[in-house]
Amino acid sequence: MKVCVTGAAPPGSWLAVRSARAGHPTVLHDPDSSAPQAIRLAVERDHLPLRVVSRIEGALADADLVMDAAPDNRESKIEIFSFLDGMAPPHTIFLTPTHHVSIAELAIGTFRWERCFALEAPDADPESGNLPVGVTLVHPSVTDPKALSAVVDFLQSLGLALGVREDQNPIR
Repeated sequence: MKVCVTGAAPPGSWLAVRSARAGHPTVLHDPDSSAPQAIRLAVERDHLPLRVVSRIEGALADADLVMDAAPDNRESKIEIFSFLDGMAPPHTIFLTPTHHVSIAELAIGTFRWERCFALEAPDADPESGNLPVGVTLVHPSVTDPKALSAVVDFLQSLGLALGVREDQNPIR
């Protein structure tokens, strides 16, 4: 699976490195091209399939899955989903870490509502070094089964203990 992660702050960097270490060709989008030196060193030292780009267009061109590392607030997530939806290929799956925003609410603002997922990781705090052990994948009530299977396989390839649940907010 080809993966794009937007945002090189600690959560995004962690997701990108973990994805690349699992063998997924990964692009980390960092508009400032200032990805932490530790990432650049890990890529060189471990020969990871990870590249850092400053332009989102190239990062999304052939992405099967895109994850954002934006602040967990409704306005930011809606804006990012809308922007990405207009640029990503139709087959691309969206995955966003969130605790406060309904994935059904985010998905309905896209043309790919059946390919949008939320990731809840209550024990995650990459800035302090507390990385997730268990995560919950949350999906809208109407979900593409192939997309769900692909995301489950991807998250399991990262070595995460995974639960899956349906968002209680319906897509209208």
